[in-house]
Amino acid sequence: MNNTINKIKVKSISFPFSESNEVNTKITFSCFAAANAHLRGVEKPDLGYYKTDFVVVFEDGREYKGRYDIGSDYPTLEEHIISFCSTYSLRHRPAHFKDEHWKHFCEMYKGESAERYGEYLDNYEFGD
Repeated sequence: MNNTINKIKVKSISFPFSESNEVNTKITFSCFAAANAHLRGVEKPDLGYYKTDFVVVFEDGREYKGRYDIGSDYPTLEEHIISFCSTYSLRHRPAHFKDEHWKHFCEMYKGESAERYGEYLDNYEFGD
């Protein structure tokens, strides 16, 4: 079953800032595939990553803003967003979180914050 049925689609993706001069901050992309293709062309540093701000605008006008670290653990922007939302909605405990750390994290983000990230996962399409 396709879990993206009836989810709100992406209207645009932009990168207003990047530490990399290779990321074009003047282009807006209409889908994750195009945005990821652009980012794949960026030469990654030997050590570290490039901090890159992004804005995803959905067809209903809602925005999701964040930072994607080019050269980090996530090969695509949507994988980064899904992982982030899964953690902050308290639906997924990262393997490196020890019991006490996870308990503290859940206390900090329970309620409205967790609901907001869960709403993104439930209602918005992250992928093409």
